[in-house]
Amino acid sequence: MCVRYTLHNPEAALSSVTRALKFDLAPAEWLQPRYNVALTSRVPVVALEQGKPMLVQARWGFPRFGPGAETGPHANAKSETARTLRTFASSVKTRRCLVPANGFYEWQGREGKKWPFLFQVEGGESFSFAGIWSDASDELQFCFLTTGANPDVSPLHHRMPVILQGDACAVWLQPGQLNDAEWEDLTTPPPAGTLTATALDPFVSSTRNEGPRCHEPLKPAAQLDLFG
Repeated sequence: MCVRYTLHNPEAALSSVTRALKFDLAPAEWLQPRYNVALTSRVPVVALEQGKPMLVQARWGFPRFGPGAETGPHANAKSETARTLRTFASSVKTRRCLVPANGFYEWQGREGKKWPFLFQVEGGESFSFAGIWSDASDELQFCFLTTGANPDVSPLHHRMPVILQGDACAVWLQPGQLNDAEWEDLTTPPPAGTLTATALDPFVSSTRNEGPRCHEPLKPAAQLDLFG
């Protein structure tokens, strides 16, 4: 499960979406860098409105109803089951969105502590998470899909977000239901070497912390072996 990500360069992330969709998104005054996006944060997503991509502000957290609702909203939905679970199925069919990002965080437990790592696409390229949104309230709420971890992420966690770049963004955002082949192609984990991992100072572990210090490398990073 991915419960934290970074949008420290929103301009680059949105430019990536614009190029992928071949559609200029209207700028938003409320857009700002976020180094430590956590569940329930309000962040930019790209969704279809009257058939056209639109940049909107949404709250991270898909509403949870019935037993377990008191545990709070869903941060993620498993791509393997999202199409069949009642909670997500309708949104998967007709309410998909792109969640622009520059990277995401995972933690490694060692010596009684949890050490944060920042995962980014090789070369620092921006990407989008494969998101779905809910119309259960007046406020747009979303979560994004996860898939099995690729070799870059698996030393820390068995799951990772579904990452979209290029043409995959347009396929995900297209109106209507995706066919089985499209779904399989979009939700398959990326190949090894797609992502880089940077060991970070524990400062980012607190959701109260924000700003460039969240990306401060662990010193000395060589003392922590990611694959140990």
